[in-house]
Amino acid sequence: MNIFSYDGGPVTLNIWNDWVWHMVYSSTNTGLIEVWHNNKLLLRRKGPNTYAQDKHYPYFKWGIYKWGWSYTVRPPAVKNRVLFFSDVRVAGPSGNYQSVYPERLPENAVPVKSPKIKQ
Repeated sequence: MNIFSYDGGPVTLNIWNDWVWHMVYSSTNTGLIEVWHNNKLLLRRKGPNTYAQDKHYPYFKWGIYKWGWSYTVRPPAVKNRVLFFSDVRVAGPSGNYQSVYPERLPENAVPVKSPKIKQ
């Protein structure tokens, strides 16, 4: 399997961005990755996308990945980052693009911050 990265271009901040990921995990040429951003296909890549010797099946996760927050070098300048999720849908083998594409929110819809949770 060849490891690759893909730059999907800039993302407009302070508006909702719709993403659809279609993944067929495979260590053979039957693997598939398709990514849409705001109803535009950004990536279609066929071929292996996992290792044959994986002990655990692949899984999909997302979030804010900021390794510098581990304070290994110096404290980060930004102390707080916020990421909102809405309308997350997962389909099985018979799912299709239409079954998972998010319903459009009104143009004036604004994310609402959750109250801070004391730890």
